[in-house]
Amino acid sequence: MVLGKQKDVPANFYAQAPAPAAPGPNVSSVQHNLDVRIATLTEKIKKCDMELIRQKQELKQCKKDSSQYNMAKQRASRMLKQKRTLEMQLDQTFKQQVNVDAVSMAVEQMKEAKDTISIMESTNKQLAKEIKKVDLDKAENLQDDLEDILNQTNYISETLGRDYTVDGVNEEDLEAELDGIEEDLFLNTGTEVPMTKAVPGQYAGVPVPQAGYSEQMPDAASAYKNTGQ
Repeated sequence: MVLGKQKDVPANFYAQAPAPAAPGPNVSSVQHNLDVRIATLTEKIKKCDMELIRQKQELKQCKKDSSQYNMAKQRASRMLKQKRTLEMQLDQTFKQQVNVDAVSMAVEQMKEAKDTISIMESTNKQLAKEIKKVDLDKAENLQDDLEDILNQTNYISETLGRDYTVDGVNEEDLEAELDGIEEDLFLNTGTEVPMTKAVPGQYAGVPVPQAGYSEQMPDAASAYKNTGQ
């Protein structure tokens, strides 16, 4: 049996597939890294300050221009250069942090704008859908019915609050009433009421009591004597 010729296999046929590309850094991770770097640089600068203070005390204890003084001075100079380098790096890191924060704020604003537009679109669709369910004629009829009910309510309230008190007495009724009072007073006392000028606190036609006048009503004997019976 004759076998067919074997097909050629590409050289890279058995090669492994390339690994997927690692995701790029996001804004949050960059901000975190910058915060860590700022904290680290700040701590190193504090240590430099402590070392410079110690070396300053050492310089005070050494004799000037001595070998110990010169060595301590060199160490202090190196430490000061290291501190200045760290401060420069810290300043640059602060500037990077400001830029990243600005980018992060811009990204958040764009997300919020996108969400706002999406909400407005869905709300407009929902509003257009719901407004079609509203019967404007029915709403107007309800408004008219409500107005009629309110008018009837006001009319009922005015009716129930109507004043039923007696109107003012006319002049003829007043004179007749006063004449009746005067007649009753004459029959009871036997004296005629003289017409006097009205004074404050007194009714017209009622005499003003004189000095020594007793407000006690006369007894029946006096009344009988005055009538001449």
